[in-house]
Amino acid sequence: MKKKVALLLSCALTLSLALSACGGNDNPPAGSAQPSASAGEPGVVKTELVAGVDSLSTSIDPMLANFSNTTSVANHIYNTLVKYDLNNEIVGDMASNWSRPDDTTWEFTIQDGYKFHNGDDVTMEDVVFSVERCKDIPQAVQYVTGVTSVTAEGNKLIVKTETRNNKLIHDFTNIVITSQKAVTEAGDNWGQIAVGSGPYKVASFIPSNEVVLERWDEHPTLKPALSKITVRAIGDASSKYMGIEKGDLDFVDKINAGDIGRADANDKLTTIKVPSLGIFFMAVNASVAPFDNAKVREALQYTIDREALISLGSGIDAVANTMLSPALPSYNQDVKAPGLDLEKAKDMLTEAGYPDGFDTTLWIYNDSQKTYAELTQALLKEIGVNVTIEQLEFGKFLDSLDKGEHMMLFGKQTASPYAISSLEMYYGDQNFGGGGNFGFYTNDEANALIAQGLAAMDEAEEIACAKKIQEVVAQDNPYYPISNTVDCRVVVNNLKGCEFFSNSTFSFLNAYFE
Repeated sequence: MKKKVALLLSCALTLSLALSACGGNDNPPAGSAQPSASAGEPGVVKTELVAGVDSLSTSIDPMLANFSNTTSVANHIYNTLVKYDLNNEIVGDMASNWSRPDDTTWEFTIQDGYKFHNGDDVTMEDVVFSVERCKDIPQAVQYVTGVTSVTAEGNKLIVKTETRNNKLIHDFTNIVITSQKAVTEAGDNWGQIAVGSGPYKVASFIPSNEVVLERWDEHPTLKPALSKITVRAIGDASSKYMGIEKGDLDFVDKINAGDIGRADANDKLTTIKVPSLGIFFMAVNASVAPFDNAKVREALQYTIDREALISLGSGIDAVANTMLSPALPSYNQDVKAPGLDLEKAKDMLTEAGYPDGFDTTLWIYNDSQKTYAELTQALLKEIGVNVTIEQLEFGKFLDSLDKGEHMMLFGKQTASPYAISSLEMYYGDQNFGGGGNFGFYTNDEANALIAQGLAAMDEAEEIACAKKIQEVVAQDNPYYPISNTVDCRVVVNNLKGCEFFSNSTFSFLNAYFE
């Protein structure tokens, strides 16, 4: 009988609900021998996996493209100092332990034995460099905000901050350890030739299209069963699903409602539904006219048909009211997004000085977003706003977003389990563009509350700050939260040991074929 894993999002969801799937935890012993794959040969265990995802970036460096698919691939290539486990607890990766000697100091003890894929030893200079370089990367500067110095003493990394900074340990789950030599030699091409120290190395990379990983057997602790992992970008959700149904793919993500039903009925496939901390949203560029007008932004809130948009996608998401998941204790349940009311939206546009509406553009970055954009276009036309839909290749989307060239866009971002850090990403004025603040939005009160929450002495103060931030920004409307996402993946039945996290990332480090 086919196995189905269905976990539905609710306010009672706890953060421990990250799912280890593809058959559960019945993994073979680490380092166990697996026969080489040979298609169609009886008795031979397959060791090469092909995955289909909705998009890939032009860069393979997650510091340059901090999106879930890029991060998922990168987690096979790189080590970090610390990471989240399936229960959203922080555990060591390259760091064996860490401590906080005082309010403005963090110390990490780094393990020996790691090598980069080019054969060089990982040194403390590389570790220091990996943290320091974030200061020069707009998409990654948020991870080192407030850091005043990064030094090494023996095998200890010592990080000093301006003030008490509770989020640093969470931010460091995102910083990959890279080779200073390789980055320097590659120059502007670094994002294309990633050299990490993880259990897989890059065999080939076609920006925005495909990345191929090969197992690297010199990793000191992890010995994966899969010898090769190919990840392909397939923007059309139906085409992607057909790939796994025909046997061309072993794994697909983000499928639509109709295909979920087909997968559920297919006894060769397993559907896996994991509530995530992700938010699907529309954003406007609040730094340019007409969206620098708060009344215009508010008017648009009454043109969002959230339930209809959800039905056009997977159909299993929950309506979102803020940019945080109801799973988090910091979620403010008193903040409610308004319902569809085109007459009110039209009146508010008139009040804002746009009685006849205006012309604008709406960006999307894959085929699956077209129906969302077309529905939004039709609703906005009813209030006189003429929308031109522009579909950008994902790398171009990211580059142009960083430059603030957008007017409106659809996007998805995944919150950190540490909610105040996510609110800083969405609303912090140092994170414009790919750093996370898609709305190019700034609010002095929100920024002060973010700073207070990051330095809070206890969880109650931190939660209070987060809830107040949600109230403040709800008055300004730089974002239009649409849904709290439930990640739906489909795998072939004989693929076991995959891991799926509430931050919408996935891992094949413990995966194997029966």
